[in-house]
Amino acid sequence: MTLDRLANKKYLIMRDSSQAVSLIEGIRSLGGIPLLVPLISFKKTSLSERERKLMNELTSFDWLIFTSQNGVRFFMAQLEEMGLSFPEHVKVAAVGTKTQSSLVNYGISPSFIPKKFTGEALADEMKDFIEKNERICVIKGNLARDIVGTVLRNVGAIVEEIIIYETFLPGENKEKLIVTLKNKVDVLIFTSPSTVKHFMSILMEKNERHLLDGKWVASIGPVTKKALEDYGIPVHICPDIYTVDQLLEEMKVFFGKKC
Repeated sequence: MTLDRLANKKYLIMRDSSQAVSLIEGIRSLGGIPLLVPLISFKKTSLSERERKLMNELTSFDWLIFTSQNGVRFFMAQLEEMGLSFPEHVKVAAVGTKTQSSLVNYGISPSFIPKKFTGEALADEMKDFIEKNERICVIKGNLARDIVGTVLRNVGAIVEEIIIYETFLPGENKEKLIVTLKNKVDVLIFTSPSTVKHFMSILMEKNERHLLDGKWVASIGPVTKKALEDYGIPVHICPDIYTVDQLLEEMKVFFGKKC
């Protein structure tokens, strides 16, 4: 019965196409119609002289912290480009299971994953066993918040950061978003604060905020939910575990009750 209630609804997915496969397949398995309009994409940064120096000194760190699967992918590409090997003795922390899987694909087993998959949870849990003057390198994107570095510095760790990739809005999809929204979308799925920011910048630029009216809004987790609420957008669906699988389960529960 629940699947019937999800069937034939149109779900707008706005994440990068390379990371949208599981969500597209999940929507289809529920009988829904996935519509993909990527509002976020990624590219490797040009490292500063300081960051290149840090890359060459990775063996001096006690911990490497990865805050996203993109960070893993671009970090490993940078290692290869510079002719470097992953420092095997350094402990590794991953923000969640997707980041963990990305690391495992490269033969790297994280020593630590937080119970909840956010930067806040990672930093809060790690601070209890990080020792003063331990050297930590955070691998992140240009839009990532500084919560991990701030918390761990406050407990005496020496924290460096490498901005390994950039997040950007694919400009060619601005008009595609508006056209798609006008062709009846039932559910908007947001998987990052950056996607929220890009989505709203397009609607405001085109003076089309009214296209939000009458749509269910799903968020993958609390950080993205807060970004939506900061724009005054009510969030109807948000899982307690911040993964695509749990987001799909939460949609099944929500529409089972609602319809």
